[in-house]
Amino acid sequence: MRGLQHTTGMVRPAGFLLALIVATGLPATASISIQSPNAGTYMDSVRAEILREVSRAIFREDFDAVDSLRLAYIRHDSADPVVPMITGMKMMAQMSIAEEDLYGEAYHALFDSVRAVASALMSPVDSNRMSWMYLWRGHAKAYQALHRARFGSQLKAFNLIRDAVRDYERGLEFDSTIIDHYVGLGTYHYWKSAKAGILRWFGILKNEIDKGLAELHRAAAESYVSREGARSSLIYVLINEKQTDSALAIALDMYEHYPEGRTFLWPLAEIYYQDTLVDPAIKTWTELRTHVAADPGNYFNLLECDWHLADLYRLGEDMTNLRAILATYLTYRDLIPERTRDRQEDTIHDLNRWVDRYDVRSPEPLPVAETDTTD
Repeated sequence: MRGLQHTTGMVRPAGFLLALIVATGLPATASISIQSPNAGTYMDSVRAEILREVSRAIFREDFDAVDSLRLAYIRHDSADPVVPMITGMKMMAQMSIAEEDLYGEAYHALFDSVRAVASALMSPVDSNRMSWMYLWRGHAKAYQALHRARFGSQLKAFNLIRDAVRDYERGLEFDSTIIDHYVGLGTYHYWKSAKAGILRWFGILKNEIDKGLAELHRAAAESYVSREGARSSLIYVLINEKQTDSALAIALDMYEHYPEGRTFLWPLAEIYYQDTLVDPAIKTWTELRTHVAADPGNYFNLLECDWHLADLYRLGEDMTNLRAILATYLTYRDLIPERTRDRQEDTIHDLNRWVDRYDVRSPEPLPVAETDTTD
């Protein structure tokens, strides 16, 4: 069974593939200047500003704004591969929030179009544009890999990631000043090494953890439109490296910029939980639960919140709140779909065991906890 200091598998994102949801395609905020003498002719101020706004809207979970920004991009350059990519980014954000495959193959068809348009716009006489097109094509494959890993074939995901890495490397060959490529490369080099386990011992995979960390730090400092994507990816890398103070500092800063969404509540909640900071952990998991409970969907994420809260209340010997959260779990237990039951088997087992242990049989009011995550 899972203990308080054991990761539950729900560090969001967990590992390279899930980290890509915040590492790829998410540009910097207005506090970071993205114009540079080396940015080249492709990434003009209009593209950059729209990409910044897309990032903000996704972090805020304002998907109507994303659609409006896509239309603005079309008015600037309707033939750019970023146009379908914006829609694809929105789709993946929605699927990540719901923890459910909402779009299926339509999602892949969209990113196939990103790849096709980027390939068509490649011209060896314009090395700067070539580099950006390789970046978008690599991102498209990374987003497809993310979907395959979560909802489909791990083998297909691996092949897509391998191809994405080749695109990032090829892009740097055409223009080494486009540091944005290092977001994908750094995320890949770190996580494939960190999760390699015994394969590293036998020399099958090289240990490139330090290389990945260095690439991500460089991307966070020098990228044109991906600095906050790199910072977001670093949160999960630093959590995995047990550098929770550094991870917490980034996560808190990002949350303060985007308090409307839940993107940075997940790592904050995980950091507080892993470090046994019970009070801020309860506040943050409660705030997350409020977001999730508004539309529980397939109940995957609601189960995750309730498991953590129950475990924290057990740790603090708060029987009143423990019984309340377990009683609330009982109100939806029979509504959980079969696929979620399969994926959350251990979580449900623990909750049911605690229900029996503490003799929880009837719903009790769920207390309203404070949601200030800055303590």
